[in-house]
Amino acid sequence: MFAELESTDERLHEAFELLEYKNTKRAITEINKLLKKNPKSPSANALKALILLRSSKLSEAYELMTSVMQKTPADSDTLQFLSIFFRELKEEETLESYIKAALEKYPDNKDLHLSLFYIYVRSCNFNAQQATARKLCQIDNSDRRYKFWMALSTMLQAEEDAASATRLFLPLTERMLKKALDDGHFTSHDDFSIYLSILLRLNKFEEVLALLNDEKLIGLLNTLDYDHDYNPLLLKVYSQLNNWAEMVKVCENLLNVDADNWFAWESLLRQCFADESFRENVLELIEKYSKASPKSRGPRLAMIDFSANLIKRGIEHPKAKESFCVQLIKDYFNDFSRKPVGSLDLAFVIPLLVKSDTARISLVKSLLEEAKSYQNSSKLSADDKVHSEVCAFRLARTNGVRIDLTELISTYQARAMIPLPNEKDVTKETIAYDDLLQLAVSELLDPSTVDKTTERGLGCILLGAYWLSDIGLKRSPANHFMRLKLVAMLSPFGGLACVPRLLQELESLNLRAILYISICHVAITPGPFLAAFGISSKSDHQYANLINFYVGTITRVQTIQQEMENCLMRSYRRNAFGSIHEATQFLQMLGRTDVFVLAQTELMYNKVLVKCDCFDDVLEQMGPCSSELIRLREALGHICDNRDFSVLPEFYHKIPDPNNRKASFDHLRAWIRLRLELVNLIGTCLKLVMKAVPFVDMISSGDVSENSLKNVTDIMRTIDEQRDALVKHLNTHGDVVAAFIGSKFKYTDLLLAPEMVNTAPPPLPSTTMTSFYFHGPFYQTFVNGIDLLKFLTGLLGDKSVTFLATGCGL
Repeated sequence: MFAELESTDERLHEAFELLEYKNTKRAITEINKLLKKNPKSPSANALKALILLRSSKLSEAYELMTSVMQKTPADSDTLQFLSIFFRELKEEETLESYIKAALEKYPDNKDLHLSLFYIYVRSCNFNAQQATARKLCQIDNSDRRYKFWMALSTMLQAEEDAASATRLFLPLTERMLKKALDDGHFTSHDDFSIYLSILLRLNKFEEVLALLNDEKLIGLLNTLDYDHDYNPLLLKVYSQLNNWAEMVKVCENLLNVDADNWFAWESLLRQCFADESFRENVLELIEKYSKASPKSRGPRLAMIDFSANLIKRGIEHPKAKESFCVQLIKDYFNDFSRKPVGSLDLAFVIPLLVKSDTARISLVKSLLEEAKSYQNSSKLSADDKVHSEVCAFRLARTNGVRIDLTELISTYQARAMIPLPNEKDVTKETIAYDDLLQLAVSELLDPSTVDKTTERGLGCILLGAYWLSDIGLKRSPANHFMRLKLVAMLSPFGGLACVPRLLQELESLNLRAILYISICHVAITPGPFLAAFGISSKSDHQYANLINFYVGTITRVQTIQQEMENCLMRSYRRNAFGSIHEATQFLQMLGRTDVFVLAQTELMYNKVLVKCDCFDDVLEQMGPCSSELIRLREALGHICDNRDFSVLPEFYHKIPDPNNRKASFDHLRAWIRLRLELVNLIGTCLKLVMKAVPFVDMISSGDVSENSLKNVTDIMRTIDEQRDALVKHLNTHGDVVAAFIGSKFKYTDLLLAPEMVNTAPPPLPSTTMTSFYFHGPFYQTFVNGIDLLKFLTGLLGDKSVTFLATGCGL
């Protein structure tokens, strides 16, 4: 559904709702009834055009909508149908041109300005958005919405120009909102939150505090809207002002409601180490809420964090003693190891609390024994027992205590063989004992234990894939975590590079669209995979499937974009101003997300440089790609890294290099740049050929103009400039595009070592794909082809017709 219809015409509403429910036959019947009574109705005809469009009658729909537009209707209903029509065709530029032309005829028509404003909202054109909002204020100064729209548009301009944000745009927004407050236009906490957010961004904490303590203002907003708790914001402000006493009061208010409120604990812990009395205050609060809420993790985690900070800062304190910390961990394990999150709470903090290797290993071994003893307890459920075992095993892995893989598998088999108490459990996302199998796979492929030989590494990854696909997922088909681990092994760089099976597993994932997109990097990754997997038999459809997956991912992102555009427009219409900033940022990010840009780039490259067999095909494909190339190059300049590596923590003893993520993202950007610039170079070479062909005819006729020669020379110079710019840009990426020694190169250098498959984020292989393409035979061959084309074209500069004729064998 693209938009909500805001119309008072019940007949239009009825036909539109039928269309939205995909009942196009009844929708066309209803609209024809309406047109029979009023055949010249622009809104009814516009809706009919939309129905025809969704009935796949494009030419009819376009012809009818064009006839509607010729009469320049400017009513709200018609404009809404026009908007939906051209959005579905992805031709909003046509709609914008129409509205601007209509405004010349009706300069003060509010509906036209509103439609134009929403176009700018969807395209994130904040400058034009603000200008349109200002015009709406001039047309109707009594509508408070337009004052907020103008302020919000000014605020959003700061996102595009960080240098002028605090100097120009944010202060201007503050003045606009201050006037709106003084004029009594604030009617909700949403309105108030925007003003407060601007003051916070300008570091005007005293002013924020004064407003939050204005009982008359807050009381009025509570009456007009609802009772709102500003304690979290007060805590943030007091923290910025270093007002410890007030911070403690506010934290107590929050913790009295929820002892697990980590924002409160975190705020206290961040400030308390500046003064000994502050630390004592925090200890008192920890003891107070530990007693008041013994089942809450918050106070206990605060104690762990407190002790870790004491040790890290070298502060002598009883709570920093090793004996205290060891007992602290044991107590926490005893109380919370049965929770799935227990291992995450403890795994990476134990080395901070217990520095001695001997003491730490002894502690972890005692926890393993403790978990085993739970198996004889009649008070614990089967799931609780398994969660405790899993927690102990994970703590062992992260703290350098070797786990017997045979014991781990035996434990899994013993637990998994017990019949499920309820068949419905098979449909659960996770079953407790699944974690044991995942741990076994992680231990099998642990970089610190695996034999680094290629043969054994391949055997390990094959065995791990078998455990997951033929044992784990057969038992728990809804377990996304196991499937994601399997997907990592099947990915093009994962060692197995089994694309058809990879796509099959990805299709089986039932995840929310935005999360799904964040893990698509396992299949949409730098490399010539559309071409590599295209060489297959006619019965093998993996190539088409891979293309479908790329196209499907692009469609998913575009669908979310459309939903966010609708969400934004609803927020503006319904005065839900508090969500606009975040929603706009999210909408911008979607258009720049990594897999979205990479998938579009690969499909364009594949269409132009891989699938075309002759010059005419390339020329035909290059035309439509020119505007897409410009758009993708612009998106690359702002590309966002939205890859999610946190879905499945591995609990490695050695934490992966945090630079892995940056390096792999730099490589992704370098690869996209290489692909786009190669397409761009081909496009310029096409121009050179097209200019050179008539030039040959001129030479044959003896009528050569200096201007024609200059045009050819200019294009040749452009090719050199583009090539030099590409080389210069890729050289700035350093290690990710480093040269390699050809005589020592092996194809396995392009793949991840099997033991690194589940590292999150994974490191780059020893030779990156961009390095292989840029420093290897591909780019050299490409450049040689360009040089040959330039050389042949350069011969045209010699006006000797005889030479050309002789050279052509004439």
